[in-house]
Amino acid sequence: GWAAILEHAGRKKEFSGGELATTNNRMELHAAIEALSKLKEPCEVELFTDSEYVREGITTWIHGWKARGWKKKIRNKDLWQALDAMTVKHQITWRWVRGHTGVADNERCDGLATEEAKRIEESHTPEQRAAALDEFLKSRAQIPGQAEFLHGDATLI
Repeated sequence: GWAAILEHAGRKKEFSGGELATTNNRMELHAAIEALSKLKEPCEVELFTDSEYVREGITTWIHGWKARGWKKKIRNKDLWQALDAMTVKHQITWRWVRGHTGVADNERCDGLATEEAKRIEESHTPEQRAAALDEFLKSRAQIPGQAEFLHGDATLI
C-alpha cells in the first residue's frame, strides 16, 4: 500500500491505494507520484518522505540516469521516469523524515498504507495473491535490465 497527505492553507486531504503484488520501493514511488498528480497547477512543494530510496533517487541519482539517456540498468525505471515527469512543473524541496518516530503525518501515511495492504490482502484468496505475484514477476522480467533486480525484492500481500 501507499499513502499521501496533501496540506494547503490548513486543510488536509488524504489519498491511498495499493497493488496486490509489488515491492515496497514501488509503493514509495507511487505515493510521491500520486501526491504530485493531485496538484492542479504549478506549486512550491515541500515533499516529505521516509524513503531514503525516493529522496536520494530524485535528488541525486536521477541526474546521472538522465545524463546517460536512462540507459543504465535502473530499478523501477518506469516509476522514476513518471516521477521525473511529475516534478517538471513544480518547485519541490524533498525532505526525508525518519519513519516510525512519531511524526504525525508520516505515522498517518504509514497507517493508511497498511490499511490498504490489509484491505487488498483480505479481498483476495491465497491463490489469487500467488497468481498476482507470479504475474508481477513475469511482467517485470519482460522489461530489459529488470529481471536481475527481482530476486527477494517483490512481496506478496
